[in-house]
Amino acid sequence: AAGPVPGAEITLEANPETVTPERLAAFRRAGVNRLSLGIQTARDDSLARLGRRHTAAQSRRALGMAVQAGFTDISGDLMLALPAYTMAELDETIALLAESGCTHISGYLLKIEPNTVFGKRPPEALPGDDAAANFYLAAVEKLAALGYAQYEISNFARPGFESRHNRIYWDCGDYLGLGPAAHSCMGGKRFATPAGTAAFLAAPAVYEPQGECTAEDYIMLQLRLSRGLSLSALRARYGVSFSSEKLRFLQTLAEHGLAVFDGSVLRLTPRGMLVQNSILCELV
Repeated sequence: AAGPVPGAEITLEANPETVTPERLAAFRRAGVNRLSLGIQTARDDSLARLGRRHTAAQSRRALGMAVQAGFTDISGDLMLALPAYTMAELDETIALLAESGCTHISGYLLKIEPNTVFGKRPPEALPGDDAAANFYLAAVEKLAALGYAQYEISNFARPGFESRHNRIYWDCGDYLGLGPAAHSCMGGKRFATPAGTAAFLAAPAVYEPQGECTAEDYIMLQLRLSRGLSLSALRARYGVSFSSEKLRFLQTLAEHGLAVFDGSVLRLTPRGMLVQNSILCELV
């Protein structure tokens, strides 16, 4: 059988407690060249509260095994603003990721979803919005100081290690998802396969239409990127231009330090990214 295209980015996601040298060597042989590990935090009590099954020591060990197995492209997940979170916990987690060979870091603020354990019984000592914003801005700054440039609202990378598959999503490019509950977009049209492994295995894949990738989607996704939204690209792709009123709004954002706007590209600053939803409400 034909293998993957040479130079393709092939990412495997794993939790630290599931990683072994044998498994990693086998994945390398199968063509996997990028590893994403759900590290989350360097504090064991926080991991236990999140219901994670690994410890910080296992995280460090898993990252060490990945380096030993020859992975040079390693991403680690960093959860911010956890219950009873402190700058010390942030510093310890960033140190663990940076010292153990991560070339890419995805940082997320804890979001309480309905119908989850935390949704039904919210944990105590959750940081408020202002504290969460401060942790996010501190993470952006601390990661930049260590050579991880922010290239997207939640993603940071050493030069050349930006995730290529994520870039396709944010640029409204073509991607094909395979498997139960997988989402795809081709030629600006979105579609998905239903959830459920048994049904997926029993019959040919069913693709359900999910609408089109619109100008609004493009604006939202491009503003997630540090390089920002090109007004000429928006016009070329969707025939959409901002009114003079909206252009004035962009100037106001820039005056308040929420964006950088040179008349042709709108880039949100980290502070602007925190209020991206409010900015989008004005724009679309």
